Amino acid sequence: MDTFRLRCFLALSEYRSFSNAAESLHISQSSVSKHIMFLEQELGVDLFERKGRVTHLTEAGSTLVDYAAKVLSAYDQMIQKAADYSIHKKKTLQLGIAPMGSQNMLLASLNGILSQHTDEILPFFERDEPELISELTRGELDMIVIRKEILPARGFRTYTIMREGAVVLISEDHSLIKSERLSFADLKDEDFIFMDEYSAPHRIFLNAMRKAGIEPRIQRTAKAETVIINCVLNGDGICLLFESDTNILKKISGIKLIPLDENVVSEIVLAIPASKKVSMTEKVLSGGLIARHNP
Repeated sequence: MDTFRLRCFLALSEYRSFSNAAESLHISQSSVSKHIMFLEQELGVDLFERKGRVTHLTEAGSTLVDYAAKVLSAYDQMIQKAADYSIHKKKTLQLGIAPMGSQNMLLASLNGILSQHTDEILPFFERDEPELISELTRGELDMIVIRKEILPARGFRTYTIMREGAVVLISEDHSLIKSERLSFADLKDEDFIFMDEYSAPHRIFLNAMRKAGIEPRIQRTAKAETVIINCVLNGDGICLLFESDTNILKKISGIKLIPLDENVVSEIVLAIPASKKVSMTEKVLSGGLIARHNP
C-alpha cells in the first residue's frame, strides 16, 4: 500500500475539502482526487461522499481513519528508528527529478559539478512534479530538479540550472507550416493537445494563454511523447512544448517545430527546503551553478 495515499486520506478527512487538503500536502487538487480514488479501489469501499462543496466521510471512512493514522504513525516511527541506527553512516543525498527531455543533460551537469570536488554521484528518482514537491517537503528527498513555476512561492532555496523558451509542434500538412514564428493570436482558433494536467508545462502554458485573453480548446491531454506525436500527426491538434522536451521530436518526419513568439520562458531549478541545513553537496552544486550563470 502506498503510504502517501493514506496521508491524502487523513488530510481530506481533516479538512473536508479537496482544495484545502491539497494545499496542506503541497500537491494539486486533482492529485489528491487521484490518490483517494486509488485508495478506494484498493480497499474496495467508498471513503467519502460529496454534498455540494463539502466532503464527508462515509461510515467505512469514519471507521478506517483511525487505522490509517496508526499505520502512518508506525511507519514514521520505523523510518526514525532506522535513521537512529544509520546516523553514524555516511548519508547519501537523494535527488528527485521531474520527467523532461533534458533529464540526462541536467543530471550530467550536476554530477559534473560534483565530480570536481568529490567522488560522490547523486542517486536520482523520477517523479511527477506534485509527488516531487510532496516528498521533498516530507523529507523523503533531499533536493529536486523541477520547473520553478510549479513550486510554492515560499519554503525553498532554489538555484537556476537552465532557462528555456517554448515552441509549437504542428504537422507538416498544417496551414501554418510556413510560419517562421507563431503567436498566441495565430493559435487562438486551433485545437490543442496539452501535456498531462499534473505537469508544469500544462499549467504554465494554460496560465500564459489565459493571461493573453485566450482560452485554449484542449482536445485531450497526454503524458507520453509518442501519444502527443500521434495526435499531432493525425491532425487532432497542435501542442506547446518547451525546447528541452523536443530533442527526440527533431528526428521524426511529418511534424515541425516552430518557435513561439510570446516570451513564455521556464526556469529549471535545483530546489531544497529552506528549513534544511546547507550540506556540503549543496554548497558545491550551488557554487557551480551560480558560477556558470555569472561568468
